[in-house]
Amino acid sequence: MFKFLIIVKAVLELLPMIITAMKGLEEIFPENGSGSLKLAVIRTTIEKLYTVGKNTTLQFEELWPAIETVIEGTVGLFNKNGVFKKSISAP
Repeated sequence: MFKFLIIVKAVLELLPMIITAMKGLEEIFPENGSGSLKLAVIRTTIEKLYTVGKNTTLQFEELWPAIETVIEGTVGLFNKNGVFKKSISAP
């Protein structure tokens, strides 16, 4: 249970920065089908910074599934409410 609370706290502390990163990447890559690229950029960025921070309480691999779930839920909510305007890439 203690590790769960550490993960929740970490994700909630990261959430504003994650949302900012998501919105920035959405502006750069607005086309449909680029979600996996944007997710990879966010994961790599957080992972590298997390490693530099040398957090010994949690391994990044323990934290990432929760972050990924929050990102997927947030993207779904943003898409549903029109925060992310989808563009169709030209053939």
